Amino acid sequence: MSKSITVGVLGTLVSLTAVYAAAQPQDTPLPGWGVLVGRPDLEGWITEATAVAPSLATAERAERVAAAGGAHARAERRPNATLEMDYRTGRTRDATTNGRVEDLAPVVGRAGVSWDLDLFGRVRSEIGAARFAELSARHHLDDRRLWFSAEIASTYASGCLLNDRVRILRAAEAARVAIASYTKSRVHGGLIEPSALDHALALQQAATQQRITAEKDLSTLEARWRYLIPDDVAPPLADSGGLATAIPPPLPSDDTLHAYAINRPDVQAAHALWRAAHHKAGSATRGRLPSIAAVAAAQGEAPSLTQDPDSWTAWAAARITLPLMAPGRRASAKLERERSGLQEALFNDTTQLALQELQQTYRNCTHATAAWRSAEAGAEAMQQSFESAQRRFEAGTIPLPLLEEARLAWLRADETMRMRYADLLHRHISLTKACGGPLPQHDISSQPSGQTHLSP
Repeated sequence: MSKSITVGVLGTLVSLTAVYAAAQPQDTPLPGWGVLVGRPDLEGWITEATAVAPSLATAERAERVAAAGGAHARAERRPNATLEMDYRTGRTRDATTNGRVEDLAPVVGRAGVSWDLDLFGRVRSEIGAARFAELSARHHLDDRRLWFSAEIASTYASGCLLNDRVRILRAAEAARVAIASYTKSRVHGGLIEPSALDHALALQQAATQQRITAEKDLSTLEARWRYLIPDDVAPPLADSGGLATAIPPPLPSDDTLHAYAINRPDVQAAHALWRAAHHKAGSATRGRLPSIAAVAAAQGEAPSLTQDPDSWTAWAAARITLPLMAPGRRASAKLERERSGLQEALFNDTTQLALQELQQTYRNCTHATAAWRSAEAGAEAMQQSFESAQRRFEAGTIPLPLLEEARLAWLRADETMRMRYADLLHRHISLTKACGGPLPQHDISSQPSGQTHLSP
């Protein structure tokens, strides 16, 4: 990925952040899931379900692994100390024994301390890579929690819609039964052809099949609900009632919406991985440089553990290691630079996809709002038509089938309106998820780095 593309992406995010900060406080939360679906209890259900969700176990384990990796990298800053003891048997002959063969002292003890001074920053780079790997794992866990929360909210909205549809289809089935009964009496009285009864019974059977299908869909969705929410946390979907009548929250301004991209967990995770790879490449490059360590050692020999040593040696030094020929280190540095470039490309791609998703979900919400408003007006008109037919039926000016047909038309319009409303809720849930969700965000600018929080 070229530098021009990277700079373009970063410049876009920085400018969007400036617009967002000028429009409203940075910590203004997005509407919660319970607010979106009109069920305040949903927030508590999500909190309890998230704590025990098996689908989040992998991401949680990955976060712990990354934390352990960070602790391992930080441990490289500390000195290493060793203590050894040999209990040996053998003989020796050298200049110190004047050519005579003598028994070796059976007890030998050694102690050593070494400390890499890290003058060229190799260890610091390793620690930086590990810390950003930890940060990426944390953001990845936030992203999985965001997906899980949105899935619960979406499933709840779908369940409420199916509850409404089952209620409406039962009413439609009852209307078809009433029409078939009325038609049957007319056929028996010889007032209409028997084929009219066959038609009425066929429509009644179709209404029954629609109701059975909706109940089956609700039962299937109930299994999904129970996978997401434990039995002791939330009631069954069938007991949750229909869709709330609350109007969804207004859409954010188009100018400020896109700034939410910088707070998305997946964007922050990709950015942290890029920074981790950048530090890893720096560590591999510094690995080709000389290393300087402070070293101290002591050794003594004695006839036994209870006697003073016959001889001992102690020394301290500054050890310089110069890699004269290290093709493996050179290749490793090149490999890590390529990996850093790969993570840069992935970050750019993730950012572009996030911006595209935000724009698309915003447009979807706008269109869904217009469709719901239109369906709502149609349902209100059909309700008024039914009420008018009901008054005329009570006055004896129209027969029962016309009243029930008016009822069916109203029920169809009401079902359409509720389906449009449920679609609007799903679009709002998708928009909230695309904006990063109502989750506490981790400020990547507070992480250890001497550069801006949008560059490696």
